[in-house]
Amino acid sequence: MSLDIRTFDLGAEFGRARATITRVGIDVVYHVRAPHLHGAFTLRPLDPLESEPGEGAEVIFGCDGALAALHPAWELLLARPVVHRVTLIAGARVSVHRLAAITDNPLLLCREPAAGDGSRVATGAVKRRASATIGAITADYLARADLHELHHAHCVEAAKARIKGAERVITDTEHAINRKVAELSKARHTLATLHRAAAGEQLPTWLRHSLARLSTR
Repeated sequence: MSLDIRTFDLGAEFGRARATITRVGIDVVYHVRAPHLHGAFTLRPLDPLESEPGEGAEVIFGCDGALAALHPAWELLLARPVVHRVTLIAGARVSVHRLAAITDNPLLLCREPAAGDGSRVATGAVKRRASATIGAITADYLARADLHELHHAHCVEAAKARIKGAERVITDTEHAINRKVAELSKARHTLATLHRAAAGEQLPTWLRHSLARLSTR
C-alpha cells in the first residue's frame, strides 16, 4: 500500500483541496478535504477491456470497507463524500475529454434521498463543487506513472469476472445442441419409418398410430 499527499487548486470559486492518496491493490483511493467537502473517492480505469490507459476513470463514491470489516463485499463502502452536508452515493464515469469543461458542465450526481421530498438528484451547488474536485483527482489519476500497470491489472480482473459467464454460455449452448441432436435423431428415425410404410411394409399398430399424429405438410 503506497501513500501520497497532494494539494489541488480547484479555482477561485472552490478553493483548494488536500488529498491523501492511497493505492490499495489495483485501486487508488483519494481521501479529500476541501471547503464544504470531505470524503473518499475510489478511482479505477473506465471500461478497462474496452479502452486504452488514460481514456477516463470510474470514480466510486466511498472506499471499500472490506479490509477493515474482513468481509469481501464492495457494497460495504466507507467515508462517502459529503458536499454541503449532502452525502453522495454511487459514483461517476469521467472521460478524459470531459475534464477541461467539467466545472462549467458539471456531472450528474446522485445523493442520499432528501428527507423532505425523497429526491436523489444533487443540487447545482453540490454538483459544481463535487465536479471540480472529481475533475482534479481524475486528472491526477490519469497522470500516474503506474497507470498502465493499473489498467492492465483491471483488464485481468475484468476478464476473470467474465469467465463464469462465458462458461455458462458454453454449457447452455451444449445443452441446446444436445437437445437438437436428439430431435434430429428422432426425426431421422421417423422419416425412415415413414419410408418403410410408404414402401408397403406392414408396421405394428402402435407404430402406425405414432405416424398418424404427424403433420402431412
